[in-house]
Amino acid sequence: MEGLQILLFGVVLIVSIVSVISYQGRRRASKRRFRVLQDSAPSRGLSEEERAALGEVYSGRKYGGEVRQLNGLYARHGITGNNAGQGQYHDLIDGVEVELHQRLRNVLANYNEAEVVLAKRTALVVQLNGRTLADAVALDRRSERAEARVASGDFSADPSSSGAATTGASASAAASQGGGDGAEESAVTLLGQRRETREEARLRLDAETRGSAGALVCLLGLLGVLGFACFDLAWGCAASLLVALLGVWRYLAAPMWPIGGKAVDVKRLRGPLERVMTRQTVQETNISVAVPRMEYLDLTYPGSWLPPLWERLPMTAAEVEVDAERHVLQHGSLSLYEQRRRFPIHHWIRHAVLAIGAALLLILAWVLSSPLSVSLPMAWNLLSGPEEIDADGPQALRDVTLWPGDTVAISGQAGCRLSSPSSAVTSMLDCSRLVWGAPARALPEVTVSPELQRLQEAIFRLYTGSPAEDVDLPRYQRALMRRYDRRLLSGLGQLKADVKALCDEYYVSDGCYRAERVFKRIDESSPLLAADDAALLSRQDAVWFSRLLLKVLLPAYVKEVQEPFQAWNRSRSGQVRTQLKGRFELAGGGAREAFLERRGLALTELLGDTVNREFRVQGVVEHVGLEGDTLSLALIPEEDAPSFVRGVVPPFMVILLFVVAASQGYLARQGYRRSKAREQKVGRWAAEHLR
Repeated sequence: MEGLQILLFGVVLIVSIVSVISYQGRRRASKRRFRVLQDSAPSRGLSEEERAALGEVYSGRKYGGEVRQLNGLYARHGITGNNAGQGQYHDLIDGVEVELHQRLRNVLANYNEAEVVLAKRTALVVQLNGRTLADAVALDRRSERAEARVASGDFSADPSSSGAATTGASASAAASQGGGDGAEESAVTLLGQRRETREEARLRLDAETRGSAGALVCLLGLLGVLGFACFDLAWGCAASLLVALLGVWRYLAAPMWPIGGKAVDVKRLRGPLERVMTRQTVQETNISVAVPRMEYLDLTYPGSWLPPLWERLPMTAAEVEVDAERHVLQHGSLSLYEQRRRFPIHHWIRHAVLAIGAALLLILAWVLSSPLSVSLPMAWNLLSGPEEIDADGPQALRDVTLWPGDTVAISGQAGCRLSSPSSAVTSMLDCSRLVWGAPARALPEVTVSPELQRLQEAIFRLYTGSPAEDVDLPRYQRALMRRYDRRLLSGLGQLKADVKALCDEYYVSDGCYRAERVFKRIDESSPLLAADDAALLSRQDAVWFSRLLLKVLLPAYVKEVQEPFQAWNRSRSGQVRTQLKGRFELAGGGAREAFLERRGLALTELLGDTVNREFRVQGVVEHVGLEGDTLSLALIPEEDAPSFVRGVVPPFMVILLFVVAASQGYLARQGYRRSKAREQKVGRWAAEHLR
């Protein structure tokens, strides 16, 4: 996974570097073309009208007074930033970077004829394909005056003129002189003005997303319930549940009682309506957009009205009702309010939001309560009240009905299970898995190979410091060993051979590799005794080496005893097995015996002393199973048992979230289909009523 992340990071880094290099290359090429344009001869000087337009659009910029001709293909390039809206983009004509007024973009073609003046690093376009910058500025002024007329309700004359203007719904106005500009007569007439009713405001603001905010609040509350349940905070779960209920209320009530959305003033206008193509820039692309325009006012129509509207444009006298933002609410007899009364909007997005969020929370709840077959019965038992059961043997435990969450105390004779050969590196027996009951027969005698017996004897001597009887040492050497706490490793050659034979058959990666290195180190640096087959080790080294040799020894011991021991363990009466998860104090069991302190005992005697004991275990039932005639229990310590909040909330949240995700997904699917059918009906209805 880490390698994949590094690979993805490298790919993104390389793509970013290539993008920056190519962007800088285009910028250098543009600068070279700009210097060529600077060296070219100007065609004429700036007129006063052009100077005024440049001063209004590029106020504060420095530019020359000579006009140059620039003809060529149009292109746009740039580099995108990390976030939306970030980045730098540049317009090019014939490879030279130019700055265009927004209205001049509407006359862009593949091949363009432009007149420009030079600024510091770019060329400012004063004429493009026959359209001048002064014309674009004049259109801006007229559009601003038209918007001012809509806002003020004064459609009589140019509001910038010094003459008196008559306020009202008059289609003509007297011209007056002011500021050197003649007053314009507006082709748009104000027929009336009114205030929306509350019902009309509700219909206007209705949308498919209504209720989605309530769904998000509900999901946030459910997430809080799960989060606080993990930390066993009941007050947090209660507060989050209140938030979720508030979200449910808004989710259900939003279609009928929306929040906000005040009534607005609606103006009824009459005037010529035409279709105008404008261009909008999106990163490196210029997109042509068709806009309905009444004189200099760009109107925004509902999307379902546009197809029949384009067929009927241009219109010499269209009557529309618009709000302050120029959204069309009525066109002739076609009314947005009536449309939404006849064809109500289906609020299917709130169902989709709730379904997707519930599905994501379902995954989280499933992880927290996994496995569900264990956590769900335990949650139900915690709700109904768990029981406390004290059994003095396996039969008493089989006579009662156990549920996850019950507290069980069981005592009696039990045996530890045998570890697997691969995991038997510290002990042969696993007392976290107890088989209860007295064995029906004695443990059979098991003999082990001479290699195992010799290795066990060597481990005993190293661990306890007992010298070998067959090594003849002078009295002073034994005194020095006692004084300096040295321990004797005798039979070194035979020990190497025994360890190598066991490692060849039962390879323990860590133990065999380290034992081989220890033997090599002893051969190279440890002082050998006169016997040439023995070495002296410090007490710490001897104890450590004895534990290392035990890792090599135990898998072989387990292999020798595995089959007869398991058959003997299965013969116990009652057949109740418990698996202890966590740290348990086994009352009466004592510490598990190892081979480090045993010497010369038969394997059968060692196992018999280890497994036949009286145990007492108390814990909380996590899982109950029946395998044939054997009752299996998984127990956890009482301090590790889930509390009421942590044990109940996640499992029941799984059920709740599954129901919510399934039901809301179905409702979202049905609502989406009805919404598509509604769009077709609205389109037909709009085509019939649009005049």
